[in-house]
Amino acid sequence: RGGTADVEHPLGVFCAGPMIRLLDSQAALRARGYASDGTMSVTIDDQPPFTLDVRGGAAHTSPAHAQASVHTSATVLASVAFGGMRLEDAARMGWVRAADLAALRAASRLLRLPAFFSVDGF
Repeated sequence: RGGTADVEHPLGVFCAGPMIRLLDSQAALRARGYASDGTMSVTIDDQPPFTLDVRGGAAHTSPAHAQASVHTSATVLASVAFGGMRLEDAARMGWVRAADLAALRAASRLLRLPAFFSVDGF
């Protein structure tokens, strides 16, 4: 996907995202908000796979009982999970591997951030 006149390459969008490091990826995923319910299994770096299950806005993690449907690094997961980059863009750059297109789409729906609303008048 091409960029714009202001940001020539989509990587520029990634660079403007939050610069955070996840010390505990599962705890971070449990703590964030979710726009929809769903389930995905993920492997982060060389760690054992786990399942992320979201119901009614509450996220739970547990050991995966099958192969993970999504593979990525903690750095990429931090950017995707907290607004720096869309999962599809990370996959296009080769930073995320999915079992198939359906798994990528399901994970993308699940990791999409909920709409942000601020009561601060700025």
